[in-house]
Amino acid sequence: MSKKLTVIALACALAAPCAFAQFSMPSIGGLTGGGSSGGNESGQQDQLVRAYVSANKEVLVAQSKIAEAVGLKESAAQLKSTADALSDGATKGNLSDADKIQSDSSKEISARLQDGNLKMDAQSQALYQSGMASLGLGVIKYIGLRPNVVAFSNTLKASPMLAMTKLNAGAYVVTNFPGNAKNVYDTLSYSTAYAKSHDIPVPTDATKALGAF
Repeated sequence: MSKKLTVIALACALAAPCAFAQFSMPSIGGLTGGGSSGGNESGQQDQLVRAYVSANKEVLVAQSKIAEAVGLKESAAQLKSTADALSDGATKGNLSDADKIQSDSSKEISARLQDGNLKMDAQSQALYQSGMASLGLGVIKYIGLRPNVVAFSNTLKASPMLAMTKLNAGAYVVTNFPGNAKNVYDTLSYSTAYAKSHDIPVPTDATKALGAF
């Protein structure tokens, strides 16, 4: 590997721990310590990617429900198909594509909720509530991911050259996790705020997730 790629890989490995400080999540305490993964880098990456996929599928399904409830039928269908296609063996490209769809949908839903002409009937409100509950579970899963992300970040520090090749899917998760977690939280936050201002009951799972963050 060239000197340039080695520097890039090291930067990727070091990016996430700094980014964690940009928003509040539960303290990780002693989890920031440690270094080598004992030679099981691939297994550790597989575990991290599986957990990240599980959290993302929950979020994508949740946003699909919310999008459908507010009349964004095309977006809802795309979110659901993306969730269905996402698997435990997802590559860096698969994860990146899913994250982009999730992020774009968040913006679309936010804009829709600000539309003064938006009206939801009882059936749509029930679907919206279900989406908030699922999104709350997704946020909880994201919070639970943090120890895995921190541990794998330490692995990347010990093996920076692998971040661009063998461990690139895990490196992607480490680098993008802080921003994606905040985006998911923000989506739940404004969805809940809309519900409260329109007399739509907020599910317990959504309330718990906001408090946990």
